[in-house]
Amino acid sequence: MKLAGFDRTRDRLFSVGDLVDRGAGSHRAGRFLAQPYVYAVPGNHEVDLIDLHMDNDDPDETLEVLARINFNGMGWVAKLTALERADLLKRFAALPYAMEVQSTRGTVGVLHGEVPRGMDWEDFVAGLEDGDAEVLESCLR
Repeated sequence: MKLAGFDRTRDRLFSVGDLVDRGAGSHRAGRFLAQPYVYAVPGNHEVDLIDLHMDNDDPDETLEVLARINFNGMGWVAKLTALERADLLKRFAALPYAMEVQSTRGTVGVLHGEVPRGMDWEDFVAGLEDGDAEVLESCLR
């Protein structure tokens, strides 16, 4: 950001997911997302973390085990307290799967994965809003 001359007071930084499971700094993702210049969509790693938490009877124990064995790069989870983990999951859950950004060249779609082949943007957005599993999978992977 420094090399690009990024100005935190007027520039925007767009993140397209996988902020976690990519190294030792993953535990700082919540602080990153809290910055007013950051606009983000989740990747499959953020959504997988949410799903792991929601789909388990004892999500804290499950996440602790996965952190201990560093499953899929999840060792960083051990650095979080239960409260920090809950806050991070809340931040991830609030992210939109896709967003539209106005640019000098027109509207740009931002997402982690891709729009399914042969589908236009409007149908893609409608599929996301409807919770279409195939559209969500394409969006995230």
